[in-house]
Amino acid sequence: MHHLYAGIRKIAAVLLIAMLPVILPKAAAGERTQSDPARQLADAMTTEEKIAQMIMPSIRYYTDGAKKTTGVKTLPEDLRRLFSVYPFAGVILYAQNLAGTEQALLLTNELQEAAASGRLAETADETAFPQLMIAADQEGGQVTRLASGCQTPGNMALAAARNPAVTIKAAELIGSELAAVGINTDFAPVVDVNVNPANPVIGIRSFSDDPEMTARQGRRFMQALSRQGVIPVLKHFPGHGDTGMDSHSSLPRVNKTFERIRSCELVPFQACIDAGADMIMTAHIQYPAIEEEKYVTADGRSLYLPATLSKKVLTGLLREKMGFQGVVITDSMQMAAISANFLQTEAARLAIEAGADILLMPVEIRNSSGVAELENYIHSLAAMVREGKISEERIDESVTRILRLKEKYGLLEPYVSDLSARTAKALETVGSAANHEAEEELAKRCITLVKNDGGLLPFSPKTKSYLVVVPYASELKSVRYAFNDMIDRGVLAEDTVLKVVFYGDVSREEIFRMASEAEQVIAVSAVYKLSELNSDSADGAYTALVSALIDAVHADGKRIAVLSANLPYDLASFEKADALAAAYLARGMSEDPAERENGVASYGPNLPAALRLMLDPDAVFYGRLPLDIPASGYYDGKSGEILFPRGSGLAG
Repeated sequence: MHHLYAGIRKIAAVLLIAMLPVILPKAAAGERTQSDPARQLADAMTTEEKIAQMIMPSIRYYTDGAKKTTGVKTLPEDLRRLFSVYPFAGVILYAQNLAGTEQALLLTNELQEAAASGRLAETADETAFPQLMIAADQEGGQVTRLASGCQTPGNMALAAARNPAVTIKAAELIGSELAAVGINTDFAPVVDVNVNPANPVIGIRSFSDDPEMTARQGRRFMQALSRQGVIPVLKHFPGHGDTGMDSHSSLPRVNKTFERIRSCELVPFQACIDAGADMIMTAHIQYPAIEEEKYVTADGRSLYLPATLSKKVLTGLLREKMGFQGVVITDSMQMAAISANFLQTEAARLAIEAGADILLMPVEIRNSSGVAELENYIHSLAAMVREGKISEERIDESVTRILRLKEKYGLLEPYVSDLSARTAKALETVGSAANHEAEEELAKRCITLVKNDGGLLPFSPKTKSYLVVVPYASELKSVRYAFNDMIDRGVLAEDTVLKVVFYGDVSREEIFRMASEAEQVIAVSAVYKLSELNSDSADGAYTALVSALIDAVHADGKRIAVLSANLPYDLASFEKADALAAAYLARGMSEDPAERENGVASYGPNLPAALRLMLDPDAVFYGRLPLDIPASGYYDGKSGEILFPRGSGLAG
């Protein structure tokens, strides 16, 4: 018997020694959890709370009891309760939520206070919810949300400046103003490479059609935002720059070889990942060269899984091959590319299993029914986890990843309101005179002069009368603002005559008559889609007018300048003009400085900046084209020739 016990003890000892390598790492992992706030919080969450931490809803509009739908500028009780019951990753805000500086700050404060009042259900110490990522699409230029802030020139304009300091300063302006009103996450920069002139959704939101230039600009922008305490979000992976369709309304497909994708679309993302990217947004786009699996929809259609729902794209490519360790957020799950092709919870399951960490706007919340729908969505996904339809391990990975990012940016710390001091700081910062002055100087560095026959630009200071024709009524103020400013500065004589007309208000004959009476004519073109360059189509009516105006001015023995104010592809349509310049942003600007300081109608600085340079005899044009401009006829496949190559510009 003694020998039996001795044998048992010896076997037990051998087993214990054999188990030590397993036991010790577990104990060590337990010790690490105690000093790992993100992991500790994740472990403390219920399944429903983990699902909520993987959701970022929007609160763009809300309908009250009187059935009146308005932009949410202060939290209705339904929404306050929602954010105090569920620990969401964050919330995305839109222009409808951000009407003014103080109002924006009060709203973000309400949201954080609602979250701070929540408690994780199963923690003995009543652990508070982590802070929210409060996000906005403040890209600068064409896409901005903060009404009272600077718009900045926009990505394509920044790339035209060919000066790192310009991009960095623009991102710093954006980041400082967002942070001042409590927005800690920016869905920017766009690092899509705009290689398709017919792209309906990216265009001037892109830095360039050159992958390396886009990479350099994106990295600078990302790092500058981060230094302001704002989480930068690169978009749209693996690239939305070579599509002819908009994923808001359809499901695009990019039919390129992987080698072409690797050498173009992936270059900026890889550069930013190598520089420490925190967060990346997915694209709802099919990439058959990466994801060849076909999915059969509920109504029997077969399609390739889009990047947002593809494990080969988000895990195999982005994480394993490209080494991204940060947070992956989907683009809006309500966009037609997803919502028209996949059932709601099935799309969520596919996205999570693919490797997405945060589901953006999976349910529309416009009233109490929308609130209930989002709650049902959370419980449905939690049930799918319990049933094994969604991997619990994947959920834990994502939640821990999200919380670690929050920890990096101080969002696991208790929220401190301190509204009085923060309000004073915000009012001092957002849309300040100093910021607008800096914004205008940045815009002037971006304007590109690509043709200047006979040294037409800048115009002679002896010019006494001008006609400026614009394609949109919203640009009238921008033109007047620039001319009035140049008069105030003494650059133009006080008796300078300016006639500025919106072409939709007057006949072609009347425009030609006014042109014959003016000493100098400027035609502003603002193209948003390539079909507007086809002067034989309804879309191309303004292009046809400008072309005819060039001929009419020349017939009078005078010269004309054309300013491309938006997509610069229109430069090729007006090659006969005596001078051509590009501004890369056509958004209007208030002509009233007092309005601008109060954040009312404060829009893009590029058009006034371009006009100032055209009018100032001492002006220097610094910009160079950040992309190739095909010859006229590209839009209908008649020409593959490049008329103005990337880098063109008569820079001083």
